[in-house]
Amino acid sequence: MKNLIVNGCNALARQGLVLVTLSLVAGCDGNEKADASPNLLWNLQKQSALAFALHAKKLESDVTTLCVDITAEALTTSQMQWTETMKAWQPLAGSNFGNEAAMSLSWKIQFYPDKKNTTGRQLTQLLDNASDVTPESLADSSVAVQGLGALEWLLFDKANVSALAARCGVIQAVASRLKQSAIEMEAIWQANPWETASQEQRDKDSINVLAGQLDATIKSLSLPMGKPGFPKPYQAQAWRSSQSLALLRSSIEALNTRYVLTLESVLRNKGHHELADRLTKHWQVARDSVPDGDGMNPILSRHDGYRQLMTLANNLEYLKIALADEAAPALGMVVGFNATDGD
Repeated sequence: MKNLIVNGCNALARQGLVLVTLSLVAGCDGNEKADASPNLLWNLQKQSALAFALHAKKLESDVTTLCVDITAEALTTSQMQWTETMKAWQPLAGSNFGNEAAMSLSWKIQFYPDKKNTTGRQLTQLLDNASDVTPESLADSSVAVQGLGALEWLLFDKANVSALAARCGVIQAVASRLKQSAIEMEAIWQANPWETASQEQRDKDSINVLAGQLDATIKSLSLPMGKPGFPKPYQAQAWRSSQSLALLRSSIEALNTRYVLTLESVLRNKGHHELADRLTKHWQVARDSVPDGDGMNPILSRHDGYRQLMTLANNLEYLKIALADEAAPALGMVVGFNATDGD
């Protein structure tokens, strides 16, 4: 299986994690999914971590190439790979419920929200002492300068060929540190935290993990939306790279994949077909309601665009309520939606 994933890395970059995960973890009809349920939740986390690590390694390689020969083309390549790495992270963002080591490491991979531009301020200070910055020194530094957000700032914020010469030492150190964290995340998920758990506990955690990931997705939308008439575009995830909407799509696709693989069959096996059908349909409704484009700022600045985002927010809120008030009680559970607050 590992060779299949490695060989498919380029396809993964083009098609996103969802299809690869479906082919690797699903690859079966509903009955086979039900029979394999003891490992489905773990397999999804494990394969997501592996895919993310592959992208982080490719990003470090592209950054190294960029810094050897700084060209506009090489910068674009690194920026594109950063975007693919960020998309590969979406299935893991907010979804590490029940694994304390993975939850702790997540902050080093993505420091978000960054309401006070901590990343920008601290990276500016690091650039003043660039010769002292190494992956090892970053490991003992603030989480704000270790991960995806730091690399976004370095690769996108006022970044051009002339500026990169002064940034390359720090860029390479951050990319190496991110790769280390990604490899560590992959290693963490090699162990199955549900190996001895009951089926009831696995079903409960399937909802909790889905709830945590949905919470993170909702937050990445609600923060930049702010209050009507007072949006906060700089609170958007990946606003510097203008990829906020693209990441929302990736997040919802990953959520849909998680639902299909870990919860849908559980609901159907317990006779809740109408609810399963409704949730299945509404994940697609939510995905289709993401406005066109990659960046959120142009959408936030228009009245009709803001209304589109309100529709998307309502669709995600519907799924949140349906999981908490219908799916969880149907399985005899209680689920909370505050695991990813982060404030």
